[in-house]
Amino acid sequence: MFCANVLAISMDMGFGLPAHGHLLRPPSPKVRHRACAKKRVVFADSKGLSLTSVRVFSKKEEKPHEEAPVSLRLKSLHWVGERVQGPRLRVGFAQPCVDIQAFQQRMRHSPVLLESCCVTERALVGTVRVWNLSYEKAVHIRITFDSWRTQQDVPCAFLQRCCGEPDTDSFSFHIAVPVALEAQQRIEFCVEYLPQGHSQAFWDNNDGNNYSLHVCD
Repeated sequence: MFCANVLAISMDMGFGLPAHGHLLRPPSPKVRHRACAKKRVVFADSKGLSLTSVRVFSKKEEKPHEEAPVSLRLKSLHWVGERVQGPRLRVGFAQPCVDIQAFQQRMRHSPVLLESCCVTERALVGTVRVWNLSYEKAVHIRITFDSWRTQQDVPCAFLQRCCGEPDTDSFSFHIAVPVALEAQQRIEFCVEYLPQGHSQAFWDNNDGNNYSLHVCD
């Protein structure tokens, strides 16, 4: 009865009934595999790309040069210039504050003392300690680079202190070193301190020997 109905419907619609046993058979696995495995081959030139790539190697492959920031380049040039142009100097005396107790003892008897000093190829820098005798003070470094044929008085700058000897003040100095110096010429300096209201200055001249610098060979 079921087969008759199916045959009647198929005849009315103009289709023939499939052969017996084909209604429930799945598609061939080989056919489905071939349909999924279909691939396309695309050449680079069809996409506008080059078919070849050429690279030339040198005997020694160098790393790409990375340009340093502007601030670092300027700093490097600055220090190179100092090393090339400036003379080599060294101090000819022991650092005054190496023995802090001895320095403090000297400070009780001396209104002005050189506290520290170092020299580079381009500048002489250091600090000075003075008694706080007045609010206004004038502190200078008197220095010569030619055995006292000429001299200059360089003012020192006041330093704000957080600690230190009571009733004392500190000053700093920065003195440019000439480019050309002769080894046979004496380079010496001393410290002058003139408090406000005093007519006579106080001096620290390293016990009459002055503080000396030497040109290195």
